[in-house]
Amino acid sequence: MPLKPISLNSLTSFVRIYSSPKVSNLAEEIIKALSGFIRFERGMIVNFLNGDYAVLFQSENLKNKIKEGQLSLFKQMRGNKQSILTNLIVDSSNLSILAVPLLEGEECVGLIYLDSKAQNYNFNKDDLDILENYSSIISPLLKLHELNSQNNELKQKLKNVIVELRGIREEFADQINDMKNELSLAHLELKKRYQFGNIVVSSNEMRKVITQAQNLVKNDFPVLICGEDGTGKELIAKTIHYQGSRFEFPFKVIDCSTISPLVAKSEFLGRRGKGRIDYGLFEAALNGTLFLRNIDQLDFSTQKIIATAINSKTFKPIGSRDNISFNIRVIASTTHNVESDKGGSIYPDLLNILKSNSLFVAPLKERIEDIVPLCRFFLRKISEEQGGGIKEISDNALKTLSRYPWPMNVAELEEELRKSTFLADKIIDSEHLPDKIKHPSNLPEMIMISEMEGKTMDQAVARIEKELVKSTLRKTRGNKAKTAKLLNISRTTLYEILK
Repeated sequence: MPLKPISLNSLTSFVRIYSSPKVSNLAEEIIKALSGFIRFERGMIVNFLNGDYAVLFQSENLKNKIKEGQLSLFKQMRGNKQSILTNLIVDSSNLSILAVPLLEGEECVGLIYLDSKAQNYNFNKDDLDILENYSSIISPLLKLHELNSQNNELKQKLKNVIVELRGIREEFADQINDMKNELSLAHLELKKRYQFGNIVVSSNEMRKVITQAQNLVKNDFPVLICGEDGTGKELIAKTIHYQGSRFEFPFKVIDCSTISPLVAKSEFLGRRGKGRIDYGLFEAALNGTLFLRNIDQLDFSTQKIIATAINSKTFKPIGSRDNISFNIRVIASTTHNVESDKGGSIYPDLLNILKSNSLFVAPLKERIEDIVPLCRFFLRKISEEQGGGIKEISDNALKTLSRYPWPMNVAELEEELRKSTFLADKIIDSEHLPDKIKHPSNLPEMIMISEMEGKTMDQAVARIEKELVKSTLRKTRGNKAKTAKLLNISRTTLYEILK
């Protein structure tokens, strides 16, 4: 049948439907709009949810009055999806009831319920036709409004998430700034700790080394530091780094003797592929300094990779198509003297790069003038670590320590002093030192005999001459003029022997 003409008031009600902010308001507007087409006393719109129902809107005089009979009608309609035009006794009242399902496809998603006291008005077939016709309009409106409400809820949730994320971002930004400030303070502390003035030296040899190292800070060239184990090569390398322009970036220490040739290439270059990234040592040290301890312990193929990267200023991770800028300062160390034994096991191209800026740190036995100030420095350091008063050391103990050849150099001196502090009360004397230090007379001879094997006569004689000069230097407490006089040689010859 044709739809009943819509009055102006009804049209206005339907316009309000589209602007209703909530589903409950929309349902109320629908009930109000229907009053312009059908005569009824009470109405409600119900939404079926997972086996239950929710009343979206009901007339004021219907609230809290849904009875068992009405619930039976709801269940019946949800099952058969058929409209209902019937009379029902509710609370001793004979009600005329009109209800039609709200369909979404084949699914009954709710219903429109109208009733009126039978003595006032009985619904008829025309009313049912009108309500069924308009239900086809109302059902999509409800769904559209529901989706719009969900969309608004999602928008609000998204806004809340954005606000929360902004808060998290600001929190992280504050944390990152705090970390940057802490890191900056740590770098400044390291810069303060590793100063050339903090390196304990007294001998002319070491003063020259320190001066050379200070000059190396002014440029960014690769450096090679030669010297026996325990002479302080790493300390000098750190000081060059922290006094240079790269002090805010990593100082990466690599002991080359621990790197297997089988994995050395990927260790340095890194690897790309199959969705994973393995960063190599070059990338770990980017913008900073890579200190290669015992560079001569690397196989030549790996040393060649390092030389190529330094020369080309680029490197390419294994499996990558792209080159990475090699913005790294390389400082290497070796126990070989590149001047006397031509670099030992250092790859020639790499040696040519490194030896242009090389330092030689003499063993402690060749700079005995440094022993006394080193002893006093280490005693202060040990006392601070142990939280006790600074212990003193007797002149006899200092003389004994100065006569010892220190095969493990400065590192051994610190270790022996540390042991002695546990034996002494307030003053370290000779009696608190181990026998090897108190009676070292046979040590040089034993060392020389073991070192003479496999050498030519000229090499053995040169070695003996050098040991004799060192031994005499210890007795004269580093006085080279007196040593030369005792040995009846010129100072020029003495310096030649010590090279």
